[in-house]
Amino acid sequence: MLKIVLGSLAFCVSFFTPQSGLSAMNKVTTVNVKRSVAGVNIDLVFDRPVQAKSLKPVYERNFVQLVLKGSRIDAAKILTVADSEVLKIFAYPYNPETARVRVILRKDNQWAKGRITLWNNNPKSVRILSKTRAKPWLPRTRPEKI
Repeated sequence: MLKIVLGSLAFCVSFFTPQSGLSAMNKVTTVNVKRSVAGVNIDLVFDRPVQAKSLKPVYERNFVQLVLKGSRIDAAKILTVADSEVLKIFAYPYNPETARVRVILRKDNQWAKGRITLWNNNPKSVRILSKTRAKPWLPRTRPEKI
């Protein structure tokens, strides 16, 4: 009888205790990519507020990676970018408590250092901007009138 009571008590405590796992995690709901004059804009939309300053880009051999600890994503997403130094965006679940976003580059990461910026569009959205290389400035010349 004591085993039944203890078993029932253990079940009730574990079943009715709030889970701090997946329910408390931030979920990446949308990943969007678009090109602009400034570069490639990658928007990460979450279901809860997240601070852009808490995300730190890590520069690897041919990609830039953002580790989103305490965040999850349901399925991996691959987004391609045409005519850019960014080849594609790869967002995927790394483990149950962590998602990752990789910005895959056409070349090595040396040009990307100092060109990746992050900020909040709104409390639930983080924008990652990969700035394009500035073209050399050439002054305009006017033809001389004779």
